[in-house]
Amino acid sequence: MAGKFGTYYVLLYRIGFLSSSIVGAWLPNPDEVEIIKATQYWRFMLGFPIIIAIIQTLLLIFVFYYETPKFLYLRKKNNTCDKALSKIYAAEEDINRVMSKLKAVAISQGQGKTEPSWGDLFGKTYVIALFAVLCTVYVLI
Repeated sequence: MAGKFGTYYVLLYRIGFLSSSIVGAWLPNPDEVEIIKATQYWRFMLGFPIIIAIIQTLLLIFVFYYETPKFLYLRKKNNTCDKALSKIYAAEEDINRVMSKLKAVAISQGQGKTEPSWGDLFGKTYVIALFAVLCTVYVLI
């Protein structure tokens, strides 16, 4: 399912590029400043992506908000996990097989350990990653 959703995301992303190019085809020439000021078309070109982003955000928050069975199992929401798995798999043996794999994942990830502390957050791994991101941003600016 992740592959399908990834494909849909890229497809819709490309359709967005195509639609913005089509809409932008009717823009006046950049040399014709007076026509641009008179038409106010630039306001539409600026506002259209903002409206689409707001719609997409609202859809992701309220409509397409699904947790994975792994996330639900690790958070000890077993009933919700069973419901999610029953939407994905029709056969009971498939659900049992996935549940056994989820148990193995929970054991390998140390389920039941204490919550991470602030010291874990500022550990060596995350500090190095933050430093790399900051260096990249500095180089790009």
